[in-house]
Amino acid sequence: MSLIHGGNLIRASAEYGIPLTEWIDLSTGISPWSWPVPAVPQTVWQRLPEDDDGLLESAASYYNCPPETLLAVPGSQYAISRLPALFPPASVALPHWGYREHQHAWEQAGHRAVYYQNELQLCTWVEDGTVTNALVINPNNPSAALLQPALLAELASTLERRGGSLVVDEAFMDPHPDYSLLPLRAANTVVLRSLGKFFGLAGIRLGFAVASPALLARLAVDLDPWAVNHPARWLGRKALLDRHWQTGQRDRLEACSRTWCAELRGLFPGLDWHRTALFISTETDQAPALFNAAARRGLLLRLHADRTPSLLRIGLPADPHWTRALTILDDIRREL
Repeated sequence: MSLIHGGNLIRASAEYGIPLTEWIDLSTGISPWSWPVPAVPQTVWQRLPEDDDGLLESAASYYNCPPETLLAVPGSQYAISRLPALFPPASVALPHWGYREHQHAWEQAGHRAVYYQNELQLCTWVEDGTVTNALVINPNNPSAALLQPALLAELASTLERRGGSLVVDEAFMDPHPDYSLLPLRAANTVVLRSLGKFFGLAGIRLGFAVASPALLARLAVDLDPWAVNHPARWLGRKALLDRHWQTGQRDRLEACSRTWCAELRGLFPGLDWHRTALFISTETDQAPALFNAAARRGLLLRLHADRTPSLLRIGLPADPHWTRALTILDDIRREL
């Protein structure tokens, strides 16, 4: 089964008859400002990657965890698709709204999925034994819901007593480091991180699984030699060590997100908008109409229409596109 993701500009260009160069893509939730990639030395292109290049040590410093609990993977998608098969088939709690690759992977591995609507329902199902395992996307993609790490640690403890596990996808966590579960991670907990969103480096396909060394060894069995390419490792190590840029990026994203959310609330006051530092979303029956009206004008948003009502997720516009994006959305407001 091929799932639809954000960033399908070529498909949108063909469907709506608008040249690629005329689109504004706000469908991915990737930061409009990327870590400034330096020139990659010729030797990095010429040599095969090596495991002892300092990448895990840099990641351990950034994520504040021991290097032996880290596994570098070619994007967190690698771990998402393979983790469920490492657990015995059982019941798993998945978020009502969530990155659909999670659902696909758990079901393909033979687990029985039930979908929680909110934090209270998740806690109830964990406490009363309805589920053996649980998946949390924190902050949630696409709903923007954010759970406290202390609560997640309690859920992990309850699941552990029954032989279950907790998987937490923190792909959008970098702007909110105080909410990360990593400092409280228990042995039965897996945390997934990515350099794609906050660092704006989705193209290098680099992520990390943080778990017990025993589980990481099982996850690494299918990892091909040199699966994480040398330029990705070289750039990732440098980006993870660049504390000055990271601080500035958090401040810039937070300010942009607050302003962008205020603009959306001003244009569409009847909708209930929620935000993270990297995207804004709203759950509404109007989502398909808003998505199509925007696409006809060359503005690509992210529509989640597999639940009712649908959900619309909108990323942050880069400075050159801010005014045009607002103009398009204002046109849509008057049209609808």
